[in-house]
Amino acid sequence: MPELKPLDGISSKSNLIYWGRVLSNIENEIETSKEYEMNLDEALCYPLWLLAASEYVFSLIRRKIGIIFDKGQSLDYPYGKLVKESQCLLSTVAHEYVKEFEIIRNTIIHKGFPNAFSTTMKKIKDNEEESYEEIQHSMKTPSFYLRARKMIEAIKYEIG
Repeated sequence: MPELKPLDGISSKSNLIYWGRVLSNIENEIETSKEYEMNLDEALCYPLWLLAASEYVFSLIRRKIGIIFDKGQSLDYPYGKLVKESQCLLSTVAHEYVKEFEIIRNTIIHKGFPNAFSTTMKKIKDNEEESYEEIQHSMKTPSFYLRARKMIEAIKYEIG
């Protein structure tokens, strides 16, 4: 197992602070203009918030697994492996939220947003109830912001 270096802890914490500040600034814009009440065409900060929110969630998970649990290799884990590893940290509900944030991130980065490309994406697990398509549909409605904020709060609370 790779040894954690002092800069790993500093980097992990600074990434978390950075994404937290980005989220806070975007949330201020969304709240001020009430984008969660708008159509997607008018809610220009909302898609940025979705991406920043997913990065923030995974920064929380990376830090917890890598630094707190002393699993340095996890700082380089792909997102899917972070989702799997986070299962031992979180309740079933909060873990489902993490899976949703992985889908959000994959959609924005790999599929296109708001108009996802037509090729199908594999579900995270074959027996998963909520499909990519359902989450992608929810993402297209800026009111999803209100639910997603609650999801982040639940994850943060459980990660500590």
